[in-house]
Amino acid sequence: MRASDPPESSLRFGCLADAWTLRRSSMGAWTGASIIVACVIAATMAIALGLITLASHQVIGHWPKDFEEADRILAVGFGVGVLATATIWTADAGVFAMALAQIRGEEIRATQVVSQARLLPRMLLLALPANLSIFLIDRLVRPPMTSPYWWMFELLTLALATPFAFVLPIMVDRGLKPHEAARTSSLTLIRQYPRAFAFYFAAYVQTMAGLACFFLAYLWTLPLFALSVSKAYEEMIGGRRLESGSIH
Repeated sequence: MRASDPPESSLRFGCLADAWTLRRSSMGAWTGASIIVACVIAATMAIALGLITLASHQVIGHWPKDFEEADRILAVGFGVGVLATATIWTADAGVFAMALAQIRGEEIRATQVVSQARLLPRMLLLALPANLSIFLIDRLVRPPMTSPYWWMFELLTLALATPFAFVLPIMVDRGLKPHEAARTSSLTLIRQYPRAFAFYFAAYVQTMAGLACFFLAYLWTLPLFALSVSKAYEEMIGGRRLESGSIH
């Protein structure tokens, strides 16, 4: 650590409240950005569903009825899933870029959500292992939604994702590669893991609450996750020097 570097900060739960204040202070920009991201997600999912449907009819003549039939178009489904995930995460990176800009006192515009298109190749690299992990979990571990263990498993998934909460803001802000961003994020958050998990869970729940009340509520809560996480990132890492994935 350099003498000029601030001491390492603890993760503040107040960042969640700060996100609401920031969201209200730029109502128009964030509402516009939320609409753009929602359209990107809807278009991406529609295209992905169309490609998988086309492949299904070409290979088996109908939509897969079970895992055995789905395995016949596994390569197509997996490839489409990776591309869709990378596209959505690229839009999310734009949301994080907006959040960091607002936190630093800069003017923000709704169109900034498409400013991170250059990150799409790196998002593909990030989405590949993520989708592979999700596929293996779905096939080997994940209980059905009717099982009482389903919510326990979702919490476990969230717990495993917690150390990587800063990956997108780090990639946007520092331009690091996915594996470098993942290492930096995990080294930072694992030191305060209980607080980090509680914070990540709260940020996730307040965002998903809007999704459950789709559509208008989602347009309000969509930026909250990025604002909450970006505020925490700015306080813990933003003003510090990074070398080889370490914080100084």
